[in-house]
Amino acid sequence: MILERLVPGASLWAIEDRNERIKIFAEVATGLLLKDPGNLSLPNYGEVLDRAFSKAGGTCPRLDSYIKKAKTIQQRVDAADLPKYLLHGDLHHDNILSCKEGRKVIDPHGFIGNRVVESARFIENEIGAALVDGNNLRGIIELVGQYFKEERQAVAQALYVDKVLTSCWDSEEGVKEEELSEDIKVLELIGDYLEIK
Repeated sequence: MILERLVPGASLWAIEDRNERIKIFAEVATGLLLKDPGNLSLPNYGEVLDRAFSKAGGTCPRLDSYIKKAKTIQQRVDAADLPKYLLHGDLHHDNILSCKEGRKVIDPHGFIGNRVVESARFIENEIGAALVDGNNLRGIIELVGQYFKEERQAVAQALYVDKVLTSCWDSEEGVKEEELSEDIKVLELIGDYLEIK
């Protein structure tokens, strides 16, 4: 049986150095990227966002202004008509494991989107494990941009949109008010980086 042969490896959290974690993430993520052949029956990232934002709209008034800003960012990104890729969709520390052959990726969600979107969930995890402040956030965004070969602004925009998405999911799952307040604090820091008002 396949599951009997599965030996769990150490996740990226086993690597203490943040710079090294980010570098490995970028290597793994870029190694997975496949251009969208156009014949896959997977949702695109915009559809995932629309469903989540529609569901959350009005049910959590604290998120309404963030949802509106995230929609505006995503519309601008979509209008740029960037190449689309098959994305893992949930690529973060716990889904990248080490093994004898190198690194293995688990738990793909699979959707179509811009390649920079793949960095957002990883950054969310990375900042969730640190004391978040503007300097820490800026450092993480800059390292991801450097190793992922993406503009820092694009990385921050993808992070903002995805953080709104995960905050909507948190709200939908009924997280405690303190956790939602932490989500909003992070959104404010990303907004400051992007100079969103």
